[in-house]
Amino acid sequence: MLSKLEFEQQQDEGRLIWEASKSVASLPPLGRVLSAVFNAEWRSVEKALCSHDVRAQQGSVGRALISLLGHVENGLTSGGSLEQMFCPMLEHMVKSKDQGNRKKIVGIFRWTFAETKHGLLLATSLAAIVGSLKVDHRVKLGWCILVRELVEREFVLYRSSPNGQTDEELTGLVTPLMCFSKCVHPLVRIACNESSKQGKQKAPTRLTMAAADCVTVITKGLISDPPVTPTKSTPDKLEKNEERVLVSPTSRSSNASGRVSFISEEAKASTSGRETENVLKEQGARALWDSLDDIILLVTELQEWNEQARPLHARGLRQVLMRLNHLANYRESLETRSKDAGSIQVGVSVLAACWRQYSSLILLEDRNLVLNPDPVIQHWFGALQYWTQAAQEMDATVTRRADEMRGYALTCLALTLGRLDPRRLEEVLKDIEPDLLQSLMSQVREANIEVVDMAMAILRSLLFRSSGVNSKMEEIVPVLMDMLDTRDSAARAVVHLVAEFLASNPTSPELEKVLARLDSEDPLQRRNGLDVLTELVAVSTKSKDTVDTPLSRTIAAHLFDRLGDEELTNRVEASALFAKLDPTFTLAQLVRLVYSPDARKRSAASSAVQAVLCNHVDQCRTVTVLLDCIRDLMAEVASADRTRGSSKGGDSLDLDRVLGLVATWASKVQDWELLIEVLLDKMYKEASNPVIPRFLSHISGQLADLPHLVFPQIHQRMHDQPRMSEEVLSNISKNEDALAELLFQRLSPLLVLRILPLKAFNHSSSKDLYGGMLDEAISGESQDQGRISTITGLLLERMCNVWELDDVRKIAAELTGRLLPNAMLSAVSAALEEAAHNVNTVTAKACLFSLCTSLMIRGKETLEHPLLAQVRKSLSSIILWSLNSLKSAKEISKTQHGCIDCYAAMICAEVGTLGLVSQLPSKPVQSDQKMKKLIEEIPEGEWRSHANGKQESQKRWEILCSVVQCVLGSQPFPPISATLGLSEVEKGRGDVQLAPEVYRVCMANVLISSAQKISASARPAYAQAVIPPIMNFIQTSSASKLRGACFQVLFTSVYHLKGLAIVPFAADLLNLSISTIGGRFSIEERTAGTRLLASLLASEDSVLEKIAPYIEDAQRAVATVANMDSSPQLRALCEQLLGCMTRSD
Repeated sequence: MLSKLEFEQQQDEGRLIWEASKSVASLPPLGRVLSAVFNAEWRSVEKALCSHDVRAQQGSVGRALISLLGHVENGLTSGGSLEQMFCPMLEHMVKSKDQGNRKKIVGIFRWTFAETKHGLLLATSLAAIVGSLKVDHRVKLGWCILVRELVEREFVLYRSSPNGQTDEELTGLVTPLMCFSKCVHPLVRIACNESSKQGKQKAPTRLTMAAADCVTVITKGLISDPPVTPTKSTPDKLEKNEERVLVSPTSRSSNASGRVSFISEEAKASTSGRETENVLKEQGARALWDSLDDIILLVTELQEWNEQARPLHARGLRQVLMRLNHLANYRESLETRSKDAGSIQVGVSVLAACWRQYSSLILLEDRNLVLNPDPVIQHWFGALQYWTQAAQEMDATVTRRADEMRGYALTCLALTLGRLDPRRLEEVLKDIEPDLLQSLMSQVREANIEVVDMAMAILRSLLFRSSGVNSKMEEIVPVLMDMLDTRDSAARAVVHLVAEFLASNPTSPELEKVLARLDSEDPLQRRNGLDVLTELVAVSTKSKDTVDTPLSRTIAAHLFDRLGDEELTNRVEASALFAKLDPTFTLAQLVRLVYSPDARKRSAASSAVQAVLCNHVDQCRTVTVLLDCIRDLMAEVASADRTRGSSKGGDSLDLDRVLGLVATWASKVQDWELLIEVLLDKMYKEASNPVIPRFLSHISGQLADLPHLVFPQIHQRMHDQPRMSEEVLSNISKNEDALAELLFQRLSPLLVLRILPLKAFNHSSSKDLYGGMLDEAISGESQDQGRISTITGLLLERMCNVWELDDVRKIAAELTGRLLPNAMLSAVSAALEEAAHNVNTVTAKACLFSLCTSLMIRGKETLEHPLLAQVRKSLSSIILWSLNSLKSAKEISKTQHGCIDCYAAMICAEVGTLGLVSQLPSKPVQSDQKMKKLIEEIPEGEWRSHANGKQESQKRWEILCSVVQCVLGSQPFPPISATLGLSEVEKGRGDVQLAPEVYRVCMANVLISSAQKISASARPAYAQAVIPPIMNFIQTSSASKLRGACFQVLFTSVYHLKGLAIVPFAADLLNLSISTIGGRFSIEERTAGTRLLASLLASEDSVLEKIAPYIEDAQRAVATVANMDSSPQLRALCEQLLGCMTRSD
């Protein structure tokens, strides 16, 4: 394209003259013509264009213009593209800052439109360029500038052409301007898509500004009268003669909207073609209506461009956008019902009337308006005054129109004043400002929201402009303050002005007046005062996160009283404001108010604390301040409790009132990384602070979901702590304070682990928690290497270290039980086996506690682990420990009780996962059956689960069967000896004895313990498996001590299993107790039988119904013992029982 501009300079002027006289076929080359035009001076081109007949000009410029016109007409008539001709010309317009180039090209195109007979084709060809993907931004910029100039100044564009000059593609286009109206959509797309990004804000470029203005001019031209008829005056003179004519709003003329008019008196005098003009106007208005969506997009873009630099102008654009959206909604409502031409015409007329004015005021580049805005401002100020006075004089039927016109005038004032720079604005306001302010203040008192909002926007812009702010505000603030005495539209409107003034003048005495209203007895004044403070906080936090500390404390001091306000809305608004104030000053008082006896204050304070937690920007600081406030309040309450002589020591403070608010905050936290670091660091530094663990427990769910943040912090802390030894313990035990501090330091990371839910320990991939221990457990490799480098290894070390502090060891054992069985059972079983061999009660108790925790929490997962068999061997070995000395007897007894609890936990886990079971054989094994396993005597198919009806493996009942058989004496000693680690040869000997009596009594205690712990759903299964064989053993056994233990098993089963689990055996149990009470048994057994009877009589109605037929027998047996027995203790017990039975009868 540009290569056509590169040609040799014309040397022979005579040759050009000769070529110009030829036909179209003999025209000079286009490149040579364009070069002549481009190289010509603007004055030469101007002179040629202004001559009476350009074709008669004999100069080179004139001939070049004639040749250019010939090329244009040739291209138009032949149907070819003129892009190769127009693009160089458009680019030449903007390639330099020389205005001569712009004037020259614009003048040539105006002349071409005036001279050619193919105006529609020329406009169509020109319109095709802007939507082309081939042209660059410079060409598009030149196009926008050119078309704007043409639409604003060229009369021919508004003139209809004879039908003979249109082709099929142009059938619906009557004027060249209508051709350009088809470019609105691509121009709007350019304006929206080609803007530059400055952060989140859009900024216009030279191209987008030109495109936006071009759209505005085109759409305005569709509904405007054409400019003056072309004359031979120069373009400069034409510009000087043009002026903006504004019509009074009361005028009835068609030009009553105050638009820019270029119509000369001569043009007005011409009335020919009036009907054609009316048709063209209707078509233009309808084309504007069809472009409504594009206009809305354009105004939206303009508003975004002006939001930062020209806020008042942007506010006016927002009002324009609102009106356009109303029209769009109106159009959509028409589409949902049958279209009515009259209804559509209403929308078309309203849009045309509004857009005539708005389009004149939203141009980005408008020299006339910027240089001489006074007529426009005076016009709309006069319109505002007129309609204000009219609203007062007219009746209610005209008031709505008056409100609309005032809103219309205020919008136009905002658009005009908002585009002026500070210096120009001061010049404009020099004479009219007092009257304008007074008029605006009168609008503020109106009821129409649109009028009030626009008046306040203009007031704010004028009062807070860069010069004279304080003086203007000091004059008007007293008036604004008076408006806060009532609750009306005026009061709501001035809130923002007063707040913005106070934000820039925090020491102003007006602040005290606002605070005085906040404390007023008048609820309306309190509400207004609170609104001002709310807006003040919002204004003060626009550029920073929180209000400055002095102002923050002043506001907070008055807001505390509003938490008890009678009005709910006041309490809610006051609560929300605390989020923007300094938490170091507000949270302490808010926490105290949470415990206020006043329910309103308590509720509002809770909401305020929640608002501070959720919305304050510095969450780390807020949380630490909250923890300190709770700690300090807890210390105060503890001191008061000690003064009153109470032993609660601060426990009377219900921490959940405050900490219960944490859950809502935790669910909204997005970034936990820094928060977790701060919280855990505070936990370690203030290890004795009881508030922090409680706080962490309320966010344990969130912590469990962030193992990659929590576990590394805990691991590092535990790793940095020294290993406890005899030397360390002996040195520090002399100082109680140091010992307490050491205890808290070692407990703090464990307490964090303790508050985590179980799911946190299921993260098997966590290197800090498990490392490679799970992989080693699966592969069977040794876990000793590197174990200490994980949390699991450190927990095991603290649990098994005999020199560790007792509280630390206990919590470490509990936490070890929460770990995955594959990670902990290998080490725990090995430690327990070693402790059993060495009679190490300290390590044994820790391992037992860990195993019980794992069984109760993990259940089946731990129960079915292969290493549990090794654990049972160690349990049996510990149960058979001998009491070597009185000193160690107590610890050995505690350890053995731990084994009993561990066995009970196994049974609970086993029965709890299997459902109902069949009854075990109750007949004890005779001497010739000792080597025969009892489990093999159970008929095949008898072990069935009632849940699914499928055969259950006997192995799943191994622990329960083993314990019951051991108590009954049905369990041969070889299986028991196997748990003690005897050889296979010893296990195969036929003369092995049953388990020792002390072991069998311990197994009975296992049944007692498991009966106390068994879950409700597993009670029937447990009763079915235990009660029948135990009853039969009591009837057949001669071992008094074992029978007494079995009676205790039955008593505990009746007392704890209860209800339906006991009903099937209730009658047998009652008969057994009756026979025992009056039989030849020891005092201990008869006493146990009496207690069993009492337990049955105190059972639920279902059990009493079952034993009702035998109550009289029981009563006689009890009466006999009460009257004749030699044991005073048994007689007394039976007398009490008999008295209860007699009263119940």
